[in-house]
Amino acid sequence: MHANFHPALRRIVRLGLERYSTRPPAAEPVDQMIARVIAKISCPPRPVETTPPRLCGIFTHYRPSDFYSRGRFREMDIAHLVRTGKLGRGGSANVYLACDPQAGNFPVVLKTYHTGLLRYAKLEGRAFERLVAYDCPNVVDVYGYSIDPSGRVVLVMEYLVGENLEQRIARSGPLTILETVDRFIEFAMGLDQVHRAGLLHLDPKPANFFLTRRGGVVTDLSIARAINSQGVVHTGTSVYGTTYYTSPEMWRSPQEITRAADIYSWGHSLSEALTGKSLVERLGIPDNLWEVSSWHAHSPASLPALGTDPGLLTRSTGIVSSQELHLLDEIVQKATARSVRDRYQDFSQVIADLKQWRASVTR
Repeated sequence: MHANFHPALRRIVRLGLERYSTRPPAAEPVDQMIARVIAKISCPPRPVETTPPRLCGIFTHYRPSDFYSRGRFREMDIAHLVRTGKLGRGGSANVYLACDPQAGNFPVVLKTYHTGLLRYAKLEGRAFERLVAYDCPNVVDVYGYSIDPSGRVVLVMEYLVGENLEQRIARSGPLTILETVDRFIEFAMGLDQVHRAGLLHLDPKPANFFLTRRGGVVTDLSIARAINSQGVVHTGTSVYGTTYYTSPEMWRSPQEITRAADIYSWGHSLSEALTGKSLVERLGIPDNLWEVSSWHAHSPASLPALGTDPGLLTRSTGIVSSQELHLLDEIVQKATARSVRDRYQDFSQVIADLKQWRASVTR
């Protein structure tokens, strides 16, 4: 049996032994190795986030983490991966769902960059290379990359089970006020890790904030830029991000963007999540690029106070007091301050204030 033992099964056995055994694998006969590994993997597996079987086939009893580990960004052979559906199309890439038949049909996401936009793939790849050392559960994981036959870069990413915040609000309205704060603490923790890795995300928004069973997860670093030694990113004449959430300084020239730009976008996303209304709905301005960008760049007005939103007042009744709602509004207003000097400078400050507010309303 030893001579005819399939190489792939040998690898599975060795992976299993490395995971469960304290003895060197070479010290046991192969038959005994197989019996012991089968005994281990026959036990009910730990819960893992998986996609429905209708999308990725039937999962085997092998744990996906044996094949796809967090924090390991590397070049990968993806020829054997089977595409099972298209998840979406963005300005820089197409996104597909795929499964790995060699790893029990483990689901992954393939982000295939459009021809001529390979620089975005390189930026995102470098971003995740910087992040792998942190292994942050609040940032989507990227397992590796490949080059397809047409020369396009493909990133192999973690498949997140759930929906993004934009989809959630559109489907059934905003989360409860306390759940919103809990999730935005997690989004802030993810963005804080991005900053600690020496990067600016540059596009925090509800569509890039994912709700999963492990909590809030920040996705899409496709336009992330490295921070220089002065703590800024020089964007030249380019405006990065999504208009509804772009900071005032992003529209100015010369553009020296700091961490505070991500905090501004995060703050506008929090306001939208709490009220269930977009910026144009709350302000009553025309929904076009010129009007929205002009408001961000030139308007002296702040966001309307949370206490002026009738829907939020109704949902918060009996949950938070008017004073507690006012304190939460102060956090939102500081995060979205027009002047960089008046804004939070670091997500650690944001997290500390939100956690303090959350603890004060825990009953």
